[in-house]
Amino acid sequence: MLRSISEMLVGTAARSSELLDQTAQAHLASFVSSRRVSTGGYRGRAASADTYYTAFALQSLRALCFTSDDATVDWLHSIRESPGLDLVHTASLVVALSIASPMIARDERGALALSIEAFRTADGGYANDRGLKRTTAYDAFLAVTALDALGSKICRPDEILR
Repeated sequence: MLRSISEMLVGTAARSSELLDQTAQAHLASFVSSRRVSTGGYRGRAASADTYYTAFALQSLRALCFTSDDATVDWLHSIRESPGLDLVHTASLVVALSIASPMIARDERGALALSIEAFRTADGGYANDRGLKRTTAYDAFLAVTALDALGSKICRPDEILR
């Protein structure tokens, strides 16, 4: 079975972590874990958890052979219902869920894929905010990575490449 883009990124990070001694790996894991807030998500510089930083934290911890816990999965599910998430945070939510809770139900996968598709632009790519007419390469990368993590087919891929 082909691995997703997200899994390949984690795999690359895991191979890179082999270059660090155990002390350095422990310090890195400790730092990432220190960014976890009581709700279960992870934060950047702000005091509250954010799906963007949670996705990076879960990818980093997975590369270092740590797993997430139920509180993180619960937090991600609670955020899923939040109105107004932009593409960056929606795609990050999808990637984080695919790591923290890889057995995502088929109907949930479909709903998450539709939430990503809501950011499709008139030019066929993806944009961070709904209704924009032009895509950016980063937004397209995030959307494709999220859809790939769900195992969803990328609709009209030729339009993204234009």
